[in-house]
Parts: sequence; C-alpha cells; structure tokens
Amino acid sequence: MYGQTNMWVDPEVCYVKASVKDEIWIVSKECADKLKEQKEGLEVVGEIWGGQMMGKTCLAPGINREITILPSEFCDPKKGTGLVTSVPSDAPDDWMGLYDLQKDDSLCNRWGLDCEEIRNIKPIPIINSPDRGDLPAVKICEEMGIESQNDREKLEEAKKIIYKSGFYTGIMNKNCGEYAGMKVEEAKDLVKDKLFEQGEAEVMYELSGDVVCRCLTPSIVKVVSDQWFIAYGNPQWKAQTKKGLDNMRLYPETVRKQFDYVIDWLNDWACTRELGLGTRLPWAEKWGIESLSDSTVYMAYYILSKYLEHESIVSSDVVNDTFFNYVFLGQGDPEAISKEMGISEDVLIKIKNDFEYWYPFDIRRSGKDLIQNHLAFCLFNHVAIFPERFWPVAFGVNGWILVDGAKMSKSAGNFFIIRDMLDRYGADITRFTLAYGGEGIDDPNWDTAFAKGVGGRLESLRDFALGSYDTGREDTKGIDSWFQSILNRTLSEV
Repeated sequence: MYGQTNMWVDPEVCYVKASVKDEIWIVSKECADKLKEQKEGLEVVGEIWGGQMMGKTCLAPGINREITILPSEFCDPKKGTGLVTSVPSDAPDDWMGLYDLQKDDSLCNRWGLDCEEIRNIKPIPIINSPDRGDLPAVKICEEMGIESQNDREKLEEAKKIIYKSGFYTGIMNKNCGEYAGMKVEEAKDLVKDKLFEQGEAEVMYELSGDVVCRCLTPSIVKVVSDQWFIAYGNPQWKAQTKKGLDNMRLYPETVRKQFDYVIDWLNDWACTRELGLGTRLPWAEKWGIESLSDSTVYMAYYILSKYLEHESIVSSDVVNDTFFNYVFLGQGDPEAISKEMGISEDVLIKIKNDFEYWYPFDIRRSGKDLIQNHLAFCLFNHVAIFPERFWPVAFGVNGWILVDGAKMSKSAGNFFIIRDMLDRYGADITRFTLAYGGEGIDDPNWDTAFAKGVGGRLESLRDFALGSYDTGREDTKGIDSWFQSILNRTLSEV
C-alpha cells in the first residue's frame, strides 16, 4: 500500500454507486452484481462514467494519502472492483500505464489532465529485489522491450516473473514504515490484517478462474446463510484417511503424492445447494446435497440396488438407518429389524451377506481431475463410516482420452460410441488400439490410423500361428521350457 501513486479507472466503463452499511462504494456494474450475492443490504443508487472521475483524487487505502484517478485500458470490470490502485515500482502493468500517459499529451488533454502534473508522478520504491533493484517493474519492462500497456503477452510474462521474485525474495524497504526489513511474504498478511482492523478493507469472494455452467451462464460466488459443510479439515479424520491411503494400491503409483496433498489441503466443504437435483438433506429439507458430496459411498449401494430396484424385494419406503446400520455395519438384531421393515429375516441376512461378500471394492477407477474431490471424498467417507476391513483396496486414475490427438467434444463430433466402434473395427482391434493409446495419468490417444492398420497385422499373426501349429520338432529343449515359463509368468501378471 505504501507504493500507491494513483488509481486506475477505465474511462469508457460505466461504474455504479452502491449503498452498503451507510457508505457509498464506487465499483463496476459486474462487481456490484457479485456483491449483491455476498453483502446483505447492498443497493445500487446511481451510476458514474469512468471518464467523469478523471483527474479527481481519492484516498489510498492504508496510508490516508490523496492519489489521482487516471485512465487505463487494462482495468477489467469483471475482476474485483474494476478499479485498480497503481504501484508502478513493482507492477509492470502500472508502470507501462503511467509511461504511456506521461509520453502522450493528447491523451492527457482528452481527459482534462495536467500534462506536467502527470509527468511529475514517479514510482515509489517499496521492495528491494536482489536481481532488479528497488524498481523491478521498470527494470523488467526495459529488459523485455515492452513498449506499451497493450503489449499484453510480454506484460503477462513480466508480471509472473516480478510477482514471484518479489514475493519470495523481496525485502520491504525504509518507505514501508513498521514493515521495513521484512520479507514480502511475511509482510503481506500483516498488511492485510491491518487494513481489516482499520476498516479500510472488505472481503469479496472471487473464483480463481472462469467457471461456466453447462447452460453457458458464467458462475459467481454466492454467500448463503445456514450453509452446511463436511468438516474434511478435522485433523483426526485426516489422520485416519491417511492411514486408509497408506494401505491402498494406487494405479499409477505416482498419484500418491497428489492424494497426500489433497488430504492435507481439504478443509470444510460446502455440501449443500438450494437449487438443482439431488438428495434432500434430512434435517433441512430446503437444501439438496450437492453431487460430489452425494457420490462418495454409492459403490456400496450397487450391491443393494437389485433388491430395492430390479427385483423389488425390499420397498424403498421402508428402508431406514436401522437397515443400513445392519447391512453395512453389522449393528442390530436382524429379527427385530426384519419385523420392523416387514420383510423376511432370511432376505435381510442375505443382503448383508451379499454386501460382505463383495466389499470392500477392489478398485475404483476415475479421471485424474477427480483426485481432488470425488476420489478423495470417497476415501474420507469410507474410513469415517465403515470398519477398516471395508475400506477401499485400490484406486485407478486415468487421463482424458484423446481422439487423433484432439480432446473429445460433442460439438466437434470427434467421439465414438462403443457399439459403433465394435461394428466398425471389431472387439479385438478396439481393445488393441485402446491399449496402444497409453495408460496412467497421461492422456491416452485413440489413433484411428493405427486402428485401421492393425487389423491386418493381427490377422497375419493369427495366420502365422495357425499355419505354424504342429509343424515343429517333437523333442523338448531347454529354450522351450524357458519360453513356456516366460509365457506363463506374463499371463499370470496380466
């Protein structure tokens, strides 16, 4: 906050005045739409064009110093408030925005700015960088030959380099008051805490990247009351889940580090939503359980489904916690439970025996993107609910299959239905091409040219085997025993 020289605003954007807690905030319209879902009582009470703010001043947060509002093209109304405080000493975008303005009198005149006053704005050094001194943004823009704020590709690269270097190796200098001499990574949280203590900062939740609904609506963060969470951050639960992971086989084994990381990283997880399909939360019917939280132990239900759905031996109307506690956990008296449910005791015992025969599941295979949710949740909830003998045995993780090197897409039409593949190529060629495509968490590739060519080679191999059958010598040599042993070993491993 000590290095702020001005505020950037897009002069071509219409901003809004929002009334919150007896204060008036000026933010972009997109920001106000997001804040309505996060702040109670927020109301839009007016509009103001960015151009109307040019040359006016505002107070820099945290230091109570007046800074000038200036025009910039890189302010994105969809990010944050749509307004940006400028620190040209350490932000390449800010330096080039100021540089562009200082060399273009016509731009200053267009917005009624004093050209000389703008040229007198100098970057304020706040961080000493071991490799680029105390004005790292200025230095890297010169090194990379960046000519204007519209040189976006170079600026994005420069920003990554400077922010990473500054955060991990930068030291706050004498201009930073009480934080002088601290590492940037230490001072960052202290500055943030101070801004909150002084009432000069507010929490706004933003997604880390663009998230688009299947209906093509952009997603935003909504803060809801009475939300329910699963406490994956509980340390005892994490320790138990780590134990479960240690006893599992993983295919490929290289994903173990990812599972370890996710178990450590997971915290409270919002497990309900107000809209959409899903099981209702039993103690709060207005909430539905969101799909990832609702799909953690359904492998156990696979075994029961034939009794409840296909053969209709047990009516779902009479299924309750007592039934599941007996089948899954062996708790309760089967005679009493069967009478309560109105089913045969023999049927109830058979269902339990079926479950115990098939569980634990030997392997659960899914895509690599689900390590961080579905697969981790599956392990967390199995160790929480089931005795250790029913914990998962193995997970398999795979990449996303490509078709001729391109990602599969319904819109592109480059996908196959299994039945069509069998009709077109046959089962052997389909299996062989899939196996040839690769495995593990790398993205395997379906190679159509390979599929078209491998059929002839498989037929040649078959013809060779049939034509050579029973034409060799009759005596057995050591090499024959060796070959038979290798073949048997390979078959056993497969």
